Amino acid sequence: MWYWGLGGLAALALVGQVLLNMAESGDGPLGAIWFMLQFFTIWTNLVIAVVFLRAGFTGRVPGGSLSGAMTLWIVVVGLVYWALLYRGLPPSDPEFYTDHAFHTLVPLGVAVWFWVASAQVGLVVKDAIVWLVYPLGYGGYVLLRGAVTAEYPYFFLDVGRFGYGAVLLKLVGFAALFFVLGLVVVWLSRRRA
Repeated sequence: MWYWGLGGLAALALVGQVLLNMAESGDGPLGAIWFMLQFFTIWTNLVIAVVFLRAGFTGRVPGGSLSGAMTLWIVVVGLVYWALLYRGLPPSDPEFYTDHAFHTLVPLGVAVWFWVASAQVGLVVKDAIVWLVYPLGYGGYVLLRGAVTAEYPYFFLDVGRFGYGAVLLKLVGFAALFFVLGLVVVWLSRRRA
């Protein structure tokens, strides 16, 4: 139930956002997907959709470290959205539903799943370090993509506005946030065990 529900919700939100972007921009599906793939939110919900639906189809559930990693990443998606990016869309706006699926429902659902139903045996501090590879890789991707397109997905990563030094400092801050929250995930897994 967890895997079908959360994987299905993330997948439905992704498809819905592609359709909304196509309608808004007039681009085809590839243009809409290319635009979406600049956002950490989209990448992380895509990871959730793929891993959870795979578990639903095959019965092969994610192991402890992957469970902790996905929980960390998607919870940060929710925290950053509510702290820095909340747009206050009204329910009459169709994007209200995908926005809250990506940033509220999926993060909360995965956090509950992690505590209640996930495999999380044997998590250690090394896991919290390994989990940094994905957000740091994303930071590099954003900087490279921005150097080519001059577009940045989040205002705080806008090199044109802040310069590389300030943006790199912010990325270090985000890496520290991921690491500290990763340690919390490891601690919680030990408490549950």
